[in-house]
Amino acid sequence: MFVPEESLSLYESTAPWSEFMNIDSIPTGIKDVKTDGLKGQEIQGVYDPNGRCLNGLQPGLNIIRMSDGTAKTAWMN
Repeated sequence: MFVPEESLSLYESTAPWSEFMNIDSIPTGIKDVKTDGLKGQEIQGVYDPNGRCLNGLQPGLNIIRMSDGTAKTAWMN
């Protein structure tokens, strides 16, 4: 079972999760973002996984529609 690294100790000490034999953490957040591929592009919209339009980037998964018609995803803490 994989859990966010900042929650690992809580999972290890709380039932029923503490009964799991193998609880490991996964890193969260985005680091070292490279923006070279975005030159000349503008963000046309930001959406949640259900397709609802957002007012900018929000915590969790964001779907970003770019001016060239492509879509990118970003996870924000």
